[in-house]
Amino acid sequence: MDRRPPLPALSANLLWGRAVVLATVGLGTGTVSHLAGGGRLPGPAAMMLLLAAGVPLATLFLRRRVGRTALVLLVATGQTLTHGLLAALAGHRGDATATGPVVLPRRRCRRAAGDGAAACTTSTRPPSRRRPVPAPATAAGGRTSCST
Repeated sequence: MDRRPPLPALSANLLWGRAVVLATVGLGTGTVSHLAGGGRLPGPAAMMLLLAAGVPLATLFLRRRVGRTALVLLVATGQTLTHGLLAALAGHRGDATATGPVVLPRRRCRRAAGDGAAACTTSTRPPSRRRPVPAPATAAGGRTSCST
């Protein structure tokens, strides 16, 4: 049976102060470990959002008095979450990057000189690299119009 007197409730200032310190230490150590592992950092706005999200989250765990072991576990959890979020947001040096923008095929048409028929190409490359494909003749005089 515990014979210690009950602990007084934490004041709001003390609670939020402890939460700011815990979130700052978790974010700081997570950032240092991320950078030590070859990581990149997102912009300052994203870092501030991570801190702003960490403070209210820390208050959930600090409403009661916590011991040293629980505090060390909270800092280690904050560090791990920070490193994971930074890896998802900014990645690491040497990560595979996209080779270029996604290019969707499109149909290009131009009028051939002389007979007035349209020549269409379907390509993801610039039209100068592909030969034009003659458009099929239609019942309306052999002329076609291409749509994109």
